[in-house]
Amino acid sequence: MKEGVQIQSGIEFIAAAYDLIRNTFKRSHLGFMRYNAFQRYVVGLKDNIKIFMATHRGVMQACLVVPFSQHSAYYVYGGSLAEPSRGATNLLHWEAIRHFADLGVRSYDFVGVRIDPEKNSK
Repeated sequence: MKEGVQIQSGIEFIAAAYDLIRNTFKRSHLGFMRYNAFQRYVVGLKDNIKIFMATHRGVMQACLVVPFSQHSAYYVYGGSLAEPSRGATNLLHWEAIRHFADLGVRSYDFVGVRIDPEKNSK
């Protein structure tokens, strides 16, 4: 926040989120679904999905796509610039967690799997 990173949420970020996620996957040499499939996924979940976007000086830095129920919010997709503004992704998760807590959602699940982790790493 000190650096001027702002967090916003809304379905209007669907295309920008898709681009950040797709480019993040590309940097990891992974494929990602086509935009039409991503859009169907997001729109199909209606009121049970949120898109969060971190911006700094008008540039989108990172995003989260989080389906949720009253039980849990699931960090399913996320993406960022190759070098996002310092602290942008941490602030993004923190604000998402606070948002879901305000909605009465009981937990925030980072889901995640690390691709090819070093042996004996956590």
